[in-house]
Amino acid sequence: MCLKPQKRDQANESQEIRETDAKIDHSVKQASRTLKKAAQRSSRRIKEKKAETEKPEQSYSFQQSTEKEEAVVKSSMEQPIKTRENTIGIRTSTEEAKKNVVAKEYAAIRKAEKEESAAAMQAKSHAAAETAKAVTAEAKKNAVKETAQKTAKKAAASSAKETVKATASASGGGLVFIVGMILFIIFCALAVFICVIGSSNANEEQNRQNTSNGTAAVSENVLQYSDLISQYANENGIGRYVALIEAIMMQESGGVGTNVMQVNFGTVTTAEDSIRMGVGYVRTCLEMARVTDPNDMDHIKVALQGYNYGTGYISWVWNNYDGVYSEENAQEYSNIQKASLGWNIYGDPQYVPHVLRYYSVSSGDIQFITDGATFAWPVPGHTNITSTYGYRWGTLHKGIDISDGGIEGQPVVASRSGTVTRADNACPHNYPKNSSCGCGGGYGNRVEISHGDGTSTLYGHMLSITVSVGQTVNQGDIIGYVGCTGYSTGTHLHFEIKQDGVQVDPMPYL
Repeated sequence: MCLKPQKRDQANESQEIRETDAKIDHSVKQASRTLKKAAQRSSRRIKEKKAETEKPEQSYSFQQSTEKEEAVVKSSMEQPIKTRENTIGIRTSTEEAKKNVVAKEYAAIRKAEKEESAAAMQAKSHAAAETAKAVTAEAKKNAVKETAQKTAKKAAASSAKETVKATASASGGGLVFIVGMILFIIFCALAVFICVIGSSNANEEQNRQNTSNGTAAVSENVLQYSDLISQYANENGIGRYVALIEAIMMQESGGVGTNVMQVNFGTVTTAEDSIRMGVGYVRTCLEMARVTDPNDMDHIKVALQGYNYGTGYISWVWNNYDGVYSEENAQEYSNIQKASLGWNIYGDPQYVPHVLRYYSVSSGDIQFITDGATFAWPVPGHTNITSTYGYRWGTLHKGIDISDGGIEGQPVVASRSGTVTRADNACPHNYPKNSSCGCGGGYGNRVEISHGDGTSTLYGHMLSITVSVGQTVNQGDIIGYVGCTGYSTGTHLHFEIKQDGVQVDPMPYL
């Protein structure tokens, strides 16, 4: 009764051994397949690396995958196999045997991978060496080619040189003839160039002459005011300058509008107002510029620019350029005024040529003093001028003001010999004031002297006078002392020169 169970147990044990062996076989096969797949993938990657540049990160990825696969194999090999205790010896022996087989196969695969990697590295080194050889060979080829080209060029140059020599020798001086022809052509070209330049300069000079001769026509709008211009020009003693005044009007307005002379002082309600004030200002500019006649173009240019800029330009050009106009100093003065006033534009630096295109020179003369007599400075030792002749604050300042520190009470002398025609000495208001005190018509204590040739002088605002009406004085005689009487804002001498009863700028005569 005991044997039957024993047989049954042995049969069961044999079955369990077979099952265990089957599981081990399955595990070994599975590990082998996994290793083969890994080897195949490794082989493919090695081949791909031969065709492409090997990258460090790819190598790292491969190693990482291999490590994972090894882990799978080890995991598969280390799976526990449950058997009965009496089958442990058989299982262990079989398992060890299988492990040894797997280990040998894995070692063989790793060795193959290393050999393939070494072969790949050797192939890459060989390819690099071949590439270097090819580059070196190409460089040598280019060097040989370049040397051949240089040699060919030298040979060609030498050949050409020899050919030229041979040609010159064969032609018996033909080269000299050719050089002579080239020089002749160059000479002719230079001659033509000089003729063209000379013609251009001549045309430019002719254009300048045409500008001075007023080739541009004055419009009918201007000519309609000719009678008024002549009237006021004659009243101001500049009747021979009508053509110049018309040219100024043409440039200023073209005779259009009310303010045809573009005056910027006084009240202009009609064209006649503008002409009357404009003609008076032209006279001032002509006198300050020291114009002698309508043909005195040098000084007329100064007067014209003064009409545009103001009489300050005329004084400035006399002080800095001896009264000589130029387009350069006209521009310079404009720049000075722009900087001083903070303006972007000041006047027209090209005003003179703009006006002269309308001006036809005519004979005539402004009635300056012509007897050759000179005028002396009326306050010896004090030459500072605080206000010049010309328009200021909308009215004409008809003389010059002389003042400086310490001038009060200084002697005033007759500028020229003559007879005293007026002597006012009753004004006691010797102090600065902003309105007229009513003395001497605003001049305060004053003296007027006639010089017998249509000219006279006036001395105003004196502290006191030392002469009387009808008295004859010589040039340099003391006639009074500097003060601040009448309508005077400060101590100074007001000095005027009159021509036929009309005030003119004293500066040209002092």
